[in-house]
Amino acid sequence: MSSFEGQMAEYPTISIDRFDRENLRARAYFLSHCHKDHMKGLRAPTLKRRLECRHT
Repeated sequence: MSSFEGQMAEYPTISIDRFDRENLRARAYFLSHCHKDHMKGLRAPTLKRRLECRHT
């Protein structure tokens, strides 16, 4: 289980692997990889952003 809350102090407008709570104010979202503990809030109705998937 991840204890990371999704934001780093250096980049307050970016959310990483978290899509809930304070992270809903982010301007950009990143999902590092698909594990359940990295996808919190991804399917929640409170996430009202359009997400794009890019294959790297």
